[in-house]
Amino acid sequence: MCVIYKYELYPGVRNVLSLPSDRHVVKVDFQRNGLFIWVAADYHLPLESVSFHIVATGQEISTEQMKSFRHVGTAVSDTLVWHVFSEET
Repeated sequence: MCVIYKYELYPGVRNVLSLPSDRHVVKVDFQRNGLFIWVAADYHLPLESVSFHIVATGQEISTEQMKSFRHVGTAVSDTLVWHVFSEET
């Protein structure tokens, strides 16, 4: 059975979460001045480490990094736009 959990993400650091392989990112958004990701998964399955990276609009990122990233969502606030990417670790 799947459950949706919320995790806070932090810009400027590698955010590593232990998540099941069947995970599905439901939403990325701001809430109470924080950046969060909502993930649906069957948490009875074995967990694996997944890194999430936050990239601001206009921020430079290497082509090599972009090749290993998978876009999972974008969050927009009044002054910020953050793009969230996952990377298997």
